[in-house]
Amino acid sequence: MENIKTCKKCGTIKVQSDFYLRDATCKECRKAAVRANRTANAEYYRAYDRARANNTDRVRARNEYAKTDQGKTAKAKAARINRSKTPEQVYARSVLSRAVHEWGMRRPDRCQHCGCECVPHGHHDDYTKPLDVMWLCVPCHAARHRELKQQRAA
Repeated sequence: MENIKTCKKCGTIKVQSDFYLRDATCKECRKAAVRANRTANAEYYRAYDRARANNTDRVRARNEYAKTDQGKTAKAKAARINRSKTPEQVYARSVLSRAVHEWGMRRPDRCQHCGCECVPHGHHDDYTKPLDVMWLCVPCHAARHRELKQQRAA
């Protein structure tokens, strides 16, 4: 028979396997406390998670995983799902890519926003106009998407 224990938080009597090792609160209460803490300190944890994701060991592990069969399958599945959710974006990117690579459309060598020399990305404000793009460097392109996301949230 498994040992039984009483949760210090909810007072429920549960089996030992419903508790983490050396913890007086049950797993459900502990998980709820962690979720509440992350919600209360959301900005801190967002910054922490972003910084943690860029640790060299994590980047290396992600890159190694991406080279495995399982990683390739996961990436392909995610791409399929994304394409099915945003067909108008897929179409606009495809038309733009063909225009640049096959139809002679010239990609500028500078960002239209900051003017830095780079290989800019084509940013669509309206996906129904696939050739109407702003040519932006990676930082300006990311900033533009953040700006649009904030506008949608407001």
